[in-house]
Amino acid sequence: MLSTRINPRSRVTGWPNSDFVSIAEQIGMNTEQLEEFTQCVNDGTYRVWAANATQAFYDEDIPGTPYGRIDGVEIDNATLADNAALLAALTAAAGN
Repeated sequence: MLSTRINPRSRVTGWPNSDFVSIAEQIGMNTEQLEEFTQCVNDGTYRVWAANATQAFYDEDIPGTPYGRIDGVEIDNATLADNAALLAALTAAAGN
């Protein structure tokens, strides 16, 4: 379902609230969770945070997720996906 909407820049108006609620239903949120989630979506509770986070990604020219940097150096996806490798990279960057 989401694969047709990979690039958010191609959707000028963004996703309709009903799409987020539908996804929440599909992943199995219980009734109470779904009601709270739907209220947050419809009230725009996290809209400003999402807009700021998206803009930060654009400003930093981040190509997508997963993505990481340590001290400004991009970390490859294989390292990000491997806990031991990521810990080693963080430890090395900390000088330990």
